[in-house]
Amino acid sequence: MHAPMTSGLKQMIGARARRIATPDASDITRDATAGLAGIVTGRTNALGQATAAGHRLSRSVRQTRWGSGRSAGVLHTVVAAFVAGLAMTTAALSATKATPQRLSEIGQRLVAAYPDHLAGIEDGLLVWKDGTKMPLDDGVATKDFETLLNSADIEDQFYAPYAKGRAVTPPGLNMDPGRVRHEPFFRKMYGDCDDPRYLAETMADVIWLPTRVGAKIKISKINGIAGQLQKVSDELDKLDATFVDFLHPIAGTLSCRTIAGTDRRSMHGYAAAIDISIKHAHYWRWGNEDGKKKPVYKNSVPMEIVEIFERHGFIWGGKWYHYDTMHFEYRPELLAD
Repeated sequence: MHAPMTSGLKQMIGARARRIATPDASDITRDATAGLAGIVTGRTNALGQATAAGHRLSRSVRQTRWGSGRSAGVLHTVVAAFVAGLAMTTAALSATKATPQRLSEIGQRLVAAYPDHLAGIEDGLLVWKDGTKMPLDDGVATKDFETLLNSADIEDQFYAPYAKGRAVTPPGLNMDPGRVRHEPFFRKMYGDCDDPRYLAETMADVIWLPTRVGAKIKISKINGIAGQLQKVSDELDKLDATFVDFLHPIAGTLSCRTIAGTDRRSMHGYAAAIDISIKHAHYWRWGNEDGKKKPVYKNSVPMEIVEIFERHGFIWGGKWYHYDTMHFEYRPELLAD
């Protein structure tokens, strides 16, 4: 059901935007489609996604009013698209659990991303190669954002689509693709960093920027992460020398800790993430230690760096509403086409 609805929505928005033919029409199409596709494809936090779409679309309206003499037409497009999105949201909110089709698609993505560990899916369960079975869905129809973060099931990890490539606009409200994690899934896959055997059994060396820096860093070899990060490093090494300042010295890989302000394990605790240089980084909690202020998006990291990481399975924290622009973590399931 979701794919045809998304396709039809794209066609509707695109056709109306083309008829308006303003310099900002493509922006309207992009923001509307991206925001509302999240509603169509994401069951959990659907209301939050609708709100995020509204914020993105209202920004487009404000920008277009001053840049075009056809603001009424643009406004009509935006309102029509958002109303359609709210109707879809209402339908999504009425569901009691994810559809079998959605669970199957999620399971297939995970199996393709982590073939060393996962065998397949069976009756809504993710089957591990050791025979362990994990529910993909906990049956809770809707969760507010804090509940998503603190009590995510596996399906919740896909609540927001990750957009590969160059970021065009700041992320919408609470759009943090990859930041919602089902901890038992990652603990089973990567192990417990509190175990003294962890480092010896799971870590491997990567030569960071081989010709420009040549530093040896450690990261998990599980799922081939070390090999993928070495590919990232080799490509980054070929960029212009001006990029080195963004990349060296790194801020860290393995760190057996929780995420700041939470009890949740950081992906650094699984050695499945790297923070590049802090010198040009921005983080939503800096100057907002209690997390109560609304994040104001900032970024200085060049997109050339981001695109190289993404090509090798790493997502970027700069594509989060709660941004962390030095942070990259290995999440190939979110990058699958």
